[in-house]
Amino acid sequence: MRPGKIETMLQIAEVVAQRSTCTRLQVGAVLTDLRMEQLWYGYNGGAKGGVNACKRGDEGNCGCLHAELNAVIKAPGDIEKMAFLTHSPCEMCATALVNAHVIEVKYREEYRNPLGLLVLSEAGVRV
Repeated sequence: MRPGKIETMLQIAEVVAQRSTCTRLQVGAVLTDLRMEQLWYGYNGGAKGGVNACKRGDEGNCGCLHAELNAVIKAPGDIEKMAFLTHSPCEMCATALVNAHVIEVKYREEYRNPLGLLVLSEAGVRV
């Protein structure tokens, strides 16, 4: 059976997460325009061209840039977007998604800290 567009984007996020070298949690993010015709992706990792590895073992603070932020950096800021994530966003990433004009978020698994979902809810982002 042919997967729908939403399922396809979530599968792409899962594949993108495999690029991460984070030893604690591999995360993938895909941002699209509302028609799901253009996409920008990111995974948690180090600085471009640098060592792509965790610098610390701290939960949520291993030194890697989060997947959502990597995707936001690549996406144009002036259009409304949808986000497809392997995990619900942390509070900081949820704030970045709101500020990047993301109006809807889909994710596979809930992150250990639900504060990001609260940020999205308070901003009126559909989850």
